[in-house]
Amino acid sequence: MPSRAETFRAALPSIIDQVDRLYLYLDGHPAIPDEVRSDPRIVPILSRDVGGLHANGKLLGLALERGSFIYISVDDDFAYSRSFIKHLRTGLTRYEDRAVVGYHGVLLKRPFARYNVDRNSIPYESRPREDRMVDAIGTGAAMFSSDALRFDVRDWRHVNMVDLCLAMEANKAGLPMVCLARRRRRMTALAEKQPDSIHARLLLDDSRQTELAHELLRFEPVRAGRNQAGAGAARTTGRSTIGR
Repeated sequence: MPSRAETFRAALPSIIDQVDRLYLYLDGHPAIPDEVRSDPRIVPILSRDVGGLHANGKLLGLALERGSFIYISVDDDFAYSRSFIKHLRTGLTRYEDRAVVGYHGVLLKRPFARYNVDRNSIPYESRPREDRMVDAIGTGAAMFSSDALRFDVRDWRHVNMVDLCLAMEANKAGLPMVCLARRRRRMTALAEKQPDSIHARLLLDDSRQTELAHELLRFEPVRAGRNQAGAGAARTTGRSTIGR
């Protein structure tokens, strides 16, 4: 978003050299910023050309890229460590590419009533000692294989509910969502509590998230013990593709 121009200038160099291609959804920009225009690795997408996606646009590249690849979603208000992609890739390999892995986990309480009240989180900057199966993974740091999971966000019914919508897609594909263990910090927030953030709007009204969480729980997300299904899945090329 234009309001994230300052954090984006720090986020981009922290991630660009770790990937082969970067799909950048420019939400509300009138034109392509100069700092991304000349880099052949970046595929800029203006919201005026593919409108209405907002935060969902970070996963649009999944429908535009061809072949087999590893997809990573990141945000414009984090700086990523030099080992960020390598560590995620090692974690995904532990699950034979049949999972969605990341650093922010959401655990829905049972029984569940409201999204703002009945959930616990494992924050991006925490350091859990072991992998943890969760109900949803934060898409500011998520990785999966296109051979195991592929969808088109232009078909989604909801916008700005990316984590829950990704959880629904993973569950339909029979993939667990895993918050990875790590010994050191792999990403750092460049700004927090922005007034135009999805989180700020969520605090005012969680009705849509509550509805989608109930829908997710009706299909009880894939948990440990079922995460080795499809162990013969095709191997990926190892190429990395990321969205905003």
